[in-house]
Amino acid sequence: MTTPEPGIRAASAPDLSADPRRRVGDYMTMQVNARMRIFAALAAVKIEPDEADQLVCAVKASAVAGGHSWVEEQCELAPDEQGEAYRQGWDGAITAATNTLVSTADSVYRQRGRAHTTSALMKFAEIVHRHQQTDEKAGQADSVDVSNTPEAGV
Repeated sequence: MTTPEPGIRAASAPDLSADPRRRVGDYMTMQVNARMRIFAALAAVKIEPDEADQLVCAVKASAVAGGHSWVEEQCELAPDEQGEAYRQGWDGAITAATNTLVSTADSVYRQRGRAHTTSALMKFAEIVHRHQQTDEKAGQADSVDVSNTPEAGV
């Protein structure tokens, strides 16, 4: 197991829902969080937002392509005992699924150009984080023990 570099927080595996529809939502949330972290990491090493966006879209499209490969491997694996009509339906469903996955990969890759939106979200998140830190410091200042100060005895 590798140890993360200093300053890089290790990602923890979130709990995934047992319900497939909710689990898709879990994966979507993970994708948004990962996208933000990847953009922040790439920005830290001076990768331009547009280039980072292209890299992220390429990774996402290749993940869909990986799903395509897995589904395509199921072609011609219909149980023989089910008959010819079942096999043809099976293969037709596989073809429809792989066509949808190719279309999805194409669409995901064409989503390049969202770098400026992601960059704006990162700046907003940074502002919110700074405000939270300021609020925490102000809260700590309000809770300072003044019982030992000269004014406390007055």
